[in-house]
Amino acid sequence: MSARGTRPQDEPSGVRALDRMLVRELSRLFPGASDDMLALAERASAAVADGHGALRLASAADDWQWSDARLDHARADLRAWRAVGSGEPGRPLVLDAHDRLYLRRYHAYETRVCDDLRLRAARVRALDREASDAARAAIAGAALDPDQHAAVAHALDRDLLVLLGGPGSGKTHTVRHLIAALVACGRVDPARVRLAAPTGKAAARLGESLASALPSPAGAREGAASRATTLHALIGAVPGTDRVRHDRELPLDCGLLVVDEASMVDLPLFARTLDALPPHAMLVLLGDPDQLASVEVGSVLHELAQLRRGRSDAGAGAAPGSVSDCVRVLRGHHRSDARMGFPAVLDALHAASHEALDEALRAAIGVRRLPDGDDAQALALASSWFAGIVDAQTPDVAWQASAQARVLTAVREGPYGAAQWNERLMRRIGLATARGVAPRRGTPLLVTRNDVASGLANGDVVLAWGDAVGAVADHALVPGADGRWRRLELGLLPPWEPAFAMTVHKAQGSEYARVLLVVPSSPLALLTREWLYTAMSRQRTELALLATGPVLREALSRSARRESGIADALADDRSIPDAQASKPHAGS
Repeated sequence: MSARGTRPQDEPSGVRALDRMLVRELSRLFPGASDDMLALAERASAAVADGHGALRLASAADDWQWSDARLDHARADLRAWRAVGSGEPGRPLVLDAHDRLYLRRYHAYETRVCDDLRLRAARVRALDREASDAARAAIAGAALDPDQHAAVAHALDRDLLVLLGGPGSGKTHTVRHLIAALVACGRVDPARVRLAAPTGKAAARLGESLASALPSPAGAREGAASRATTLHALIGAVPGTDRVRHDRELPLDCGLLVVDEASMVDLPLFARTLDALPPHAMLVLLGDPDQLASVEVGSVLHELAQLRRGRSDAGAGAAPGSVSDCVRVLRGHHRSDARMGFPAVLDALHAASHEALDEALRAAIGVRRLPDGDDAQALALASSWFAGIVDAQTPDVAWQASAQARVLTAVREGPYGAAQWNERLMRRIGLATARGVAPRRGTPLLVTRNDVASGLANGDVVLAWGDAVGAVADHALVPGADGRWRRLELGLLPPWEPAFAMTVHKAQGSEYARVLLVVPSSPLALLTREWLYTAMSRQRTELALLATGPVLREALSRSARRESGIADALADDRSIPDAQASKPHAGS
């Protein structure tokens, strides 16, 4: 066989049995493919497991050290192969104009998302003089910086707002005033506002933040805080299946949907959420594009952020009516950590500058660099944060002591993992019990699986409790949006683990007053700039860092950017004619 048809000597390390099975089926159903074509199809399937929506052909060719001529031949052969199309049924692969090879399912998800966002962005709702005056009066005197004020003003007559910003930039503060203006001018009925986030914790925080903007109407059974929910619950996702209650046939009763922590929303969930949202409802997405993306496939918010990269201000350079025109960036720092110099740490992470990061960490108040390998000092520090739990007389006191601090790790198992740190901390502060025995009173428990029966979701934290100080717990207390505790027998809890330490992925969407970040002494592939940014931005007042300089430097040089065609598809969009913008949902 010629060099052109020779299969790569080294398979991608992430190839699964599922990917090999797909290639065998493609070879059987669409005969005539060369080994190179099948290798690229296999790699495209394997890329999904790493969170990519597609495979860029040049990346695979570089990994395999193919010549340009060999890649050109493989590309041309793929375009002629009956398995490859442009998204039509019966063609399981898609090769787009930007040299990305997709599994058709994920190309369809991207197409649905882009089509929906285009239509919402293109729709402009002219406000009459009276409505405009009412909106301006609603935000008159509001404590909004120029970027925040511009975002509110721009969104008043639009059906899409993508609001980007780091910790303390005031995203929910801005949306609180936007909602007030939308209600005042009559664009939005407060009863038809829905609040959602990828996790229960993030949804609860969003509800609490926006409660003042959405007071309960007379006779209403629930307020904003209690009606904030996870995206899965919002659309009625059926666990373990692709089925949902709400879709285009049965859309949500919603006039405005606010989605917080949108960087964590995976591509399929994003597409299903847009399917469930009525065509003429307004959509507001909030998030920090520098954070880690979803554990699953896709990074929609990161792609939308690319539409604003390189522009000098929040609104310059975008075509009116395009999705890009609806993306706004907040650059201010309004939290207390701004006075501590911590934004400089995040700026250095964003710029991937090790020298700037070192300088910012030294200058920031509340940041402590622990000596390399000094686990004992790190353990003593973290234990002091949780010491008040042991003798807590009430669940409120125990909860406060546990909720204000976390040890964050990269992995769950091993000497630097969350499981071992939980065990060490529980022994140190006197909460450990024999393996297999129920936890002692006051131990925070992290739920690790969604459970309809108990109403708990993966990532929720509950409190183990009992009748006596120091006793083994006999039930759990679940915090409610109304500040009350709900009792649940331990046997009815879904799977859980102690919550003193957790991985950074589990902590995403949460914030803590104090954070100990434990970084492995050897580099790992998951240690990236986005991982560091997410980890360090979980703190509000104090960060202790147990990490070696070389590992930090390598992590800072590595990005977790995922392959997707959304930014390219939307980058050159121009406004859609009004007649087209008024159509219902588009997409496959």
